[in-house]
Amino acid sequence: MVVGSPILGINLSVNTGTWALPPSSFDIQWYVNGTPAVGKTGFLFGLLTVLNLGQTISAKITANNSVGSTEIFSNSVNILAA
Repeated sequence: MVVGSPILGINLSVNTGTWALPPSSFDIQWYVNGTPAVGKTGFLFGLLTVLNLGQTISAKITANNSVGSTEIFSNSVNILAA
């Protein structure tokens, strides 16, 4: 789930949620307008700037453990002016 108010000047991050089998690691890929965002691969998207105004941001979360990996997509948020 994307966490943080989707307004300029705020940091967005991702909450990985609860899994039936505990993951040993996560891979995060952020998306802007449905396209993978270059260099945005951690838990923190970062500070929203005027360049993000009007964009839709989401994240793909991949949970990894000894059984394998599972991918989910977060909610999408639309970035607004403050």
